Amino acid sequence: MMKPLAQYENPEPVPSVSQLCALPFVAAIAGYLTETAGCEHARVTLHRVMNRDKQAFLQQICSYAGSALDHTKAGRIFAVSVGIIGKAFSERMIVRTRFQASEVDWWSSYRADRKEVGDTSAEVSQVLSYLAVPLLNAEGDDCVCVLYAEASGLNVFAAEVDLRAILGMCEGYCRVIDGLANTRLPRIRNYPLPVGTPINGNVTAYPRLQEAMKIPQPPRFRALTSFNFAPTM
Repeated sequence: MMKPLAQYENPEPVPSVSQLCALPFVAAIAGYLTETAGCEHARVTLHRVMNRDKQAFLQQICSYAGSALDHTKAGRIFAVSVGIIGKAFSERMIVRTRFQASEVDWWSSYRADRKEVGDTSAEVSQVLSYLAVPLLNAEGDDCVCVLYAEASGLNVFAAEVDLRAILGMCEGYCRVIDGLANTRLPRIRNYPLPVGTPINGNVTAYPRLQEAMKIPQPPRFRALTSFNFAPTM
């Protein structure tokens, strides 16, 4: 039996077609955050639900958009309980940094949360806003992918206009990817992935700083149940 993941291990392969399907999407959101929302720093990526040895985990599909491309980040695997992406996966809700009245309040909550969840990683610097959006199956009872975004500045994702814009892009992306699943491009198909038992580890979402939102509902695919685009055999 595979040992549970504490955080992540060495990257595992992601088909290049899957990476190319994800990169333009995350680049568009990163571009919105920097060029329209005015964030000096933004990074965006996409994680898919993967299966290995009948166990499910989250895998980073592509490199981060919004910073220098580093393709070594693609393929990293995470337990489904890790951080804000794990909370979005397990609760099937959009998760974001709560509204904070000041940076003093933000840092107070952040440091209290780090102590509570046992986070020993280095403290962040300019990044104060985080967002995780699960992209669900048609029934809404299973998570296919999780969008992860981070940005400099306070309350970026607490601003409803910016959140609605990002969710609109997610909805549009779901429709395009559904189309690729239903009407394939030549020599490309989405290979189904088996369902696995989620790998759990330490829950590291921050209870004071981060909130799961009941409204709005996460975007849903109409056809896609797993994200695994690759060349046809």
